[in-house]
Amino acid sequence: MNSKVLIIGGGVIGLSLARELHKKGAGRITVVDRGPIGREAAWAAAGMLAPNIETDTSDDFHRFGIESLELYPGFAEALLEETGVDIELERSGTRGAAIGDKSIEIQHRVCLRAGIPRVRVKRFKLRWG
Repeated sequence: MNSKVLIIGGGVIGLSLARELHKKGAGRITVVDRGPIGREAAWAAAGMLAPNIETDTSDDFHRFGIESLELYPGFAEALLEETGVDIELERSGTRGAAIGDKSIEIQHRVCLRAGIPRVRVKRFKLRWG
């Protein structure tokens, strides 16, 4: 390998990092992953960007996630311009699953605190067997 930069991890973050370094003229960049590129954590997350349902607190990490989410439409637009590939960013909202009234209350409170104007709750009955 004759690279100036080695990035371990070929998911969204690793590939985005490689893209930015390439744009800044970093030289030859190699991205390695233990499996097929984009098939580990990025694949498991299924493209979900939902910092508001991942926590019940509004700490620095949560605020960082919100700021990142706000930057994502610009990132998607830049990728479309550079590659002609539409990543099909969906901005209509987030669905969350809650089991029990307490879980629903927590998600509702977090969304309201994050400034999400309306939270709809639909109850389902789970049947096993």
